[in-house]
Amino acid sequence: MKLIFTVITIFGCVLFARAQQVPDRNYFRGMSFIWNPAMTGDGQYWETFANYRRQWLGFEGAPRTSSIGIHYPFVDFNMGLGGFFIHDYTAPIRNTTVGGTYSYQFELGLFKNDRLALGIMGFASQFLIDAVEIDVVDPDDVLIPVGESAQFTFNAGGGFYYVSHSNNNSRYDRSYFFFGAAANQALPSDLIFSDSDEPTNYKRSIHANATLGGRIINDEFFIEPYIWVNYAAPNIFNTNVGFNAEVYSTLWGGLNYSTNETFSIQAGYIIADGLLTDESTLRIGTIATLSLGTLGKPRGISYEFILAYRFDL
Repeated sequence: MKLIFTVITIFGCVLFARAQQVPDRNYFRGMSFIWNPAMTGDGQYWETFANYRRQWLGFEGAPRTSSIGIHYPFVDFNMGLGGFFIHDYTAPIRNTTVGGTYSYQFELGLFKNDRLALGIMGFASQFLIDAVEIDVVDPDDVLIPVGESAQFTFNAGGGFYYVSHSNNNSRYDRSYFFFGAAANQALPSDLIFSDSDEPTNYKRSIHANATLGGRIINDEFFIEPYIWVNYAAPNIFNTNVGFNAEVYSTLWGGLNYSTNETFSIQAGYIIADGLLTDESTLRIGTIATLSLGTLGKPRGISYEFILAYRFDL
């Protein structure tokens, strides 16, 4: 027990002792394992999703992100496996990432049926810069790449996730709280584009996050308030406060406020019963994000669409 707490404490200190380079996250629960691999297979169901996100409609070349993924709990072996594909475009850079996640879960013993999960992830990315899409003031700048330039990079991450109550049959029988932390880009590394007069290094920085929240259970619905903090080395932080809610097998939604001056609302419909099997559901939803503050008007709104299929085990 002392060893477990020592590992968690050291890991947390490393995360928070260290410009956003990974795609911005949303707050659809089924995608959380991409940011914290310890959340892989969290729940007694497997889930696959597809997501399309369009940010900042106020100007051209703003980020557009498409992603698909799946995670599956191997309940008898106390572990989960996941995989994901992300294509992120922010003119003039295209980033294509393929990755996998793994988690191992065990009872910690602080509460009856509690659960601590430890997770790892690894991924490979291709970065492509198209010089044709770059608007320049000085065309003779030696740092400007010529033509198309592509580079590959590899990275890894790890995290932990604790849930105070986990039932093998359902997550809807008792309220619980949770917390976790992860480094979802843990290895600082060089990313050098040499197709210019002076090689340019788009150095990869450490990215980490931490979450704290709970799920309040009712016979007909649940509410899940949370705090989520994101960190990018050397000194970029943003904090998110919000909640998710679900009317069982009917509707889901949520609200989120971020200190990066955005406010988001999500809503979706759940198609249940008779969809391939009686234990499966199809979730269809959307998220709209409003930019606030002095930069709100030029950034404009953002939106995304989510499609997720869930099968209870």
